Amino acid sequence: MQKTDLKMTAAGFKTTDDLVDATINLLDENDYHFLAIALAQELVYHRSDQDKVTLIKEYVQLV
Repeated sequence: MQKTDLKMTAAGFKTTDDLVDATINLLDENDYHFLAIALAQELVYHRSDQDKVTLIKEYVQLV
């Protein structure tokens, strides 16, 4: 289950890092500032694209 009820389209991003940036911006724009910071900090420990996507799914619903 996600930490928010936000939905985000996963298509259209060139790289996983672009998806990460968009997710952090989405969290920040919707007053989830603390979660945006937490996601950015957790990404330090996740190197592979698969790990990053799995982590993003903990914060928002990818559609």
